[in-house]
Amino acid sequence: MTGGRRIIATGAAAAVLLAAGCGGDEAPSDVAPVVTTAPAATFPTSVEGDVTTVPPTVPAPSATAPGSTVPVVTTGADVAAARAVLRRYVDAFIAADGAAACALLTEESARAFLAEVGPGVGATTCADAFTAVTGQVPQQQRDAFRGAVIDRLSVSGDTGAGRLTVAGVPNEIRLVRRFGEWRIANLPGQ
Repeated sequence: MTGGRRIIATGAAAAVLLAAGCGGDEAPSDVAPVVTTAPAATFPTSVEGDVTTVPPTVPAPSATAPGSTVPVVTTGADVAAARAVLRRYVDAFIAADGAAACALLTEESARAFLAEVGPGVGATTCADAFTAVTGQVPQQQRDAFRGAVIDRLSVSGDTGAGRLTVAGVPNEIRLVRRFGEWRIANLPGQ
């Protein structure tokens, strides 16, 4: 594989992992991802009672988060708003819509993504980098994200966490609320 193609392949892999919110190890670029097909409307409409644990990126479930009086909640308007952000992000990934995807990231995550993949694809903005790398992922593989399941979503004040499962692979997601809007706060491996 030439240097340019390796950079594009690495960037495409990073975009796939970013979209999944992966917190694990990076997969080798020469391993083809598992492709599955699922109906377009497989997002759960309600997970009340299904969310019983919180990923280690936020305090463990309790009446209140340690050191504060902010309760950890798994239902309600805040959780629904955080879930909607994750749904829009998945939709942006499927459509290779970099502007929409990057608008859902924190500024820090958008800058980190651009720094990681921008030079390899000649992009100077997060949106251009995202569009370029997701455009390298075949539509059939992006369509696998239609079957994504969002669960284990919880909120404590202005932080949230959840799990996005795509093609059977669970990935932890961290969110933060800034200026009243939820944003995705983690990149692959974070």
